[in-house]
Amino acid sequence: MAKIDLLARHIPALSVGNSVLGVGAACILIYQGLPARHVLAWLATLFVLTAARLLAYRHYRQLPVPAIDAKRWAWALCGFSFIAGVVWGMLGVLFFVPQDPLTLALVVILVAAILSAALNSLGPYWPAHLAFALPCALPFAIECVTSGVPSLAVLGILAFFYLVFAETYARSIARSIERSLRLRFENLDLLREVTLSKQRADAANLAKTRLLAVVSHDLRQPLHGLGLAAGTVEAALREGLTGDPREVSDIAEIVRRMRQECEGMEQLVNQLLGTARLEEGRIQANPQRCDVSELLRTITAGAGQQARNKGLELRLFARGAHWVWTDPVLLHSIVSNLVSNAVKYTSSGGVLVACRRGRGSLRIEVWDTGIGIPADELELIMGDYYRARNANEEDGASRGFGLGLSIVSRLVAVLGLKFEVASRLGRGSRFVVELPGAGAAGPVTKRE
Repeated sequence: MAKIDLLARHIPALSVGNSVLGVGAACILIYQGLPARHVLAWLATLFVLTAARLLAYRHYRQLPVPAIDAKRWAWALCGFSFIAGVVWGMLGVLFFVPQDPLTLALVVILVAAILSAALNSLGPYWPAHLAFALPCALPFAIECVTSGVPSLAVLGILAFFYLVFAETYARSIARSIERSLRLRFENLDLLREVTLSKQRADAANLAKTRLLAVVSHDLRQPLHGLGLAAGTVEAALREGLTGDPREVSDIAEIVRRMRQECEGMEQLVNQLLGTARLEEGRIQANPQRCDVSELLRTITAGAGQQARNKGLELRLFARGAHWVWTDPVLLHSIVSNLVSNAVKYTSSGGVLVACRRGRGSLRIEVWDTGIGIPADELELIMGDYYRARNANEEDGASRGFGLGLSIVSRLVAVLGLKFEVASRLGRGSRFVVELPGAGAAGPVTKRE
């Protein structure tokens, strides 16, 4: 396409050059006494061709780039070149006058000049130059060889050699231009890669900055709470315990909160370590045949107390055994993250975990009646350290660390599974993990 564009860009200069050279040649030929009618007819033909070329060029420049058919325009431009070659080649036939050395020399000069000039204008696309050169030079060479005059026969042979030399040189020019264009596009590709790399590096730096902000905020709060709780316990121990049940209950409550804060910090550290391992590619899948129903029962049993504490109904729909070929540990981490998020961001209603068999696949679905996710954030929530704008803490629910769904999306990629998210703001969300059935197990992606 780039070569065709270069060829088309030369049309205006080529048309001006042909017109000026044609007018000059016509004037000299008429001055030499050749029939003016023939000369003017030849010049008119040249002008018609020039006008057609310019109209084609105008149409080409008006087309949007996606609408340009490169193959079609290549044929069209080669066709114009062939017709131009025929017009200039007519000089060697119509005005071949062996008995007039001056006119003959003029024809030789014109043919050689126009053939040489075409090296520059038609050089970007060698087929176009070949289409021009053959009808331009061959008629004169054939006339010379078949004239019966030894000196003209030698001139015709020299014309053949000149044609071969010109085409060899034109081919070399075309290859040089092709290499230059290839190098240019490689440089553009390299520039795009550098730009994308810079954007990725900037995004990584932004993520690191966000990480520092999240970690400092999410660790500062529990550490501050632990400090206050430890101070309260220390003061109570310093003053001495009286054995009052109320006092014992208060101390027990403080210890329970301290344990919760420690569990929260441990969860954050574990998620950060898990994210780091995923980024480094250190987590490998260990696929095996496992029962998804049993895995879901284990997960819902573990999350049941959390749901009951919030007054939520956590239900499981999984009839019978559902065998698949996957890594049960990584799948457990995926589903448990989804269930934990569903319970965390649901203040009323409930959470449904379902297992449904499809055509050659198994779908694990987690439904909730929680706060939902804004439509413009469905893609963003899969990023590291991102938390939805509408996640709030007024209902007593922790907003989390913005890593759960990021870990889910990466583990899904490790296992080569399909993952879908659908949500309605204020109504709830649905997360779907689709696995190949045990009888139709697909390849499991491994990360080294």
